[in-house]
Amino acid sequence: MPAATGAGLVVLTEAGLDPGIDHLFAHSLVARARAEIGADTAASYRLTSYCGGVPAVPNDFRYRFSWAPAGVLGALRSPARYIEDGAQTVADRPWEATREHVVDGETFEAYPNRDSLPFMEQYGLPPAWKPQAFVRGTLRLAGWLRAWDAVFEELKAGDDGRIAALAQELAATYPTTEADRDRVVLAVSLEVNQWSGGYLLDLTGDAEESAMARCVSRTLALGVRHILDGSLPPGLSRAAGTAARSREWLDELARDGVEFTLS
Repeated sequence: MPAATGAGLVVLTEAGLDPGIDHLFAHSLVARARAEIGADTAASYRLTSYCGGVPAVPNDFRYRFSWAPAGVLGALRSPARYIEDGAQTVADRPWEATREHVVDGETFEAYPNRDSLPFMEQYGLPPAWKPQAFVRGTLRLAGWLRAWDAVFEELKAGDDGRIAALAQELAATYPTTEADRDRVVLAVSLEVNQWSGGYLLDLTGDAEESAMARCVSRTLALGVRHILDGSLPPGLSRAAGTAARSREWLDELARDGVEFTLS
């Protein structure tokens, strides 16, 4: 971003929920593990980062559309690359890699998203640590895979016109209404040898503000504050650019009403 730097402008990215808070969690966990284990210590690790916006009260479809259905369907048509059992894995149809994932005693369904591998370097995972699992993905309510079976059949057929029409049908059938309350669940965990840690964010929206809006807008507002106070330098900045910034921003988000737990 030489032009932005030269003009004294800050370009802030990854300052929402996912991407955003998920990266803050991951950076913080990796920094804690590095401090306790040592970056040069030979180790194996498992890092999972799953996020989902779901209905607070489950419906038969196990979902309500809070953003463009065409975008939801398009994401499902994008292959996912991740680490499983120590090897790079590609899921051409991400939903076919759906697994049960237990979060705080509750069973969800989770599938991988797009390309997880570049984030191994971004999170600062040491080369001496070998990944047994590294996946960033989406959480859905239990029963989602079965409820969406007809949708998946359309996605497998790959008819772009039909999928576009399906997106409009789903938007009309399963909209988010004023009476609905959403729920955001973000679970990031890291295991390195015998060390383990995790963050959990589990928020439900209310009549004043949806959970999704709270997570996205508070994080973005925090970024704007740091642009205005001059603590972000001109040029390209990620919200989770460093471990120190991640800890600072997480403390500020907690004070701003974005509640989460650390284990």
